[in-house]
Amino acid sequence: MTWVGPSACTLPTVEQPLRVAEFDALFAGAVQGVAPPGPRN
Repeated sequence: MTWVGPSACTLPTVEQPLRVAEFDALFAGAVQGVAPPGPRN
């Protein structure tokens, strides 16, 4: 599964996998949790 379609990216094709790996590493280290939005009390 990819989160960016090929037509949305302007990087040269050879650089795209490197950028995806950079974002994967960033999110793996920075995201502490994911929760669906809900009503705030």
